Amino acid sequence: MTLSKTRRTRSAADPALPPDHGLWRLLAIVPTDLDALREKGVADQLLERDAGGLFGQVITVHPRAARQRVVWLTAHHQVREFSIRAFPGVEAVPLLRYVWDPIQLLWLAWTLARLVRRERIDLIRSQDPFWCGLLGWIASRSNGCVPFCVSLHADYGKRHELDGGRGAPTLFRSRRLTRWLESWVLSRADRVLPIRVSLGDYARASGAPAQRLRVIPHGIDLSLFRGPLPVADPWSALDLPRERKILGFVGRLSRENYVDDLLETVRRLAPRRRDFVLVLMGGGTEEERLRRQVAADPLLRNHVILTGFQPHVLAVALRRISTVGLCLMGGFSLIEACAAGRPVIAYAVEWHRELVRNDASGFLLPEGDVAGVAAAVERLLDDPELAHRLGTGARDLAWAAHDVDTARERLVAVYRELLGLADESSGPVDP
Repeated sequence: MTLSKTRRTRSAADPALPPDHGLWRLLAIVPTDLDALREKGVADQLLERDAGGLFGQVITVHPRAARQRVVWLTAHHQVREFSIRAFPGVEAVPLLRYVWDPIQLLWLAWTLARLVRRERIDLIRSQDPFWCGLLGWIASRSNGCVPFCVSLHADYGKRHELDGGRGAPTLFRSRRLTRWLESWVLSRADRVLPIRVSLGDYARASGAPAQRLRVIPHGIDLSLFRGPLPVADPWSALDLPRERKILGFVGRLSRENYVDDLLETVRRLAPRRRDFVLVLMGGGTEEERLRRQVAADPLLRNHVILTGFQPHVLAVALRRISTVGLCLMGGFSLIEACAAGRPVIAYAVEWHRELVRNDASGFLLPEGDVAGVAAAVERLLDDPELAHRLGTGARDLAWAAHDVDTARERLVAVYRELLGLADESSGPVDP
């Protein structure tokens, strides 16, 4: 089944919309799959790809999915997933993977080029500057230079330093080759869209021309962060002790998120106070190792709870009932931690200073300073007024910069620029 050849027209009942609203078609190439997004509870965010209705038709492609299929989310949004598992035996033999990966890349490039031509795609967006970026560029240039933009979500060099191939992509297990591919894609994209201001320097160092940079912050739906808790009794739902103050962490249990530093913080605090519990919510590569450590250590056993992966509403509820949000490394998780209105403790790495400001929204500490983390936690546990003031500051910063409507407006402006519907924006990384 293919998308309708007739583009949707704007509703006559909404004369406030531009006359070209809903006439355009977007191809999004994304390095995940639908099952993973549903497991994380964020699959609904795919429906925002129409940019508030600017695009009447959207095709999302997952080139490295767990299974091969086509899914229609709505009459105007189709998801196409391609999987290496569609070819039995390839995944299990490393040598075959080295041979098959280039073949699959060429096949995907040919498939997407035909898709762009057949569906008359007007704009291509890749969600990373690696395989997705390369596929997007090929599909663009093989169809007469269809406008092509690429998102930049992290300092991948830092992520690789912290957690190797699990923290950042590698090409044939080589970070050097991956770095070359990243620079190649970023230097050729029509627009590069860092999700935060601090990634502008990384993008320029990686080859992106400054005049093509446009910062598009992550937008989040703030409805769950306003009003009553989204879960009536999260303490019972998560089996948490009501009498203790909560140090909340929500995210992937991985080395790049400094999960060992969180446990070390507990080891420093537990001998002298019993009024807190560290709640680690999420799954990941380090989950089983952390569970073994907690089970083997009496101090940790009394002060650490691992909930495993939980629905998004419970994650938001945990953030909102925490006394302190611990987010030593975070992207989307840092935004939500601040949006919850609790003081946040983070390391001074990557982009964190944009939201975490000392004595304004939390505490920003040198990387690896576990003693500083423990001292900051203790200060916030002992001073509720300070915790409330910093939490209010964190909420205000997150809500001002990352409200989903504000982020969408910025993204639509860039899309219209690429489609030739507006003048080019003035600053490359204007926040």
